Amino acid sequence: MLNHETQSWIFQGVYSTEDKAIAKCVEDDFFIARIKVDYDEPREVKGFEYAYYPRLEDKPNNIK
Repeated sequence: MLNHETQSWIFQGVYSTEDKAIAKCVEDDFFIARIKVDYDEPREVKGFEYAYYPRLEDKPNNIK
């Protein structure tokens, strides 16, 4: 979810399945993204390799 005052994302949670994550997307600006567990991301800003807004667009079919 986007914090409109700070223009930053508010982390909503981690779910064991994509279906569970989709069920928690109750606003249009909620998106889901895959993350790696026990993995340190680089410090520079980068986009997610797999992310989408379930209420606004279809699931990408280029990622398994």
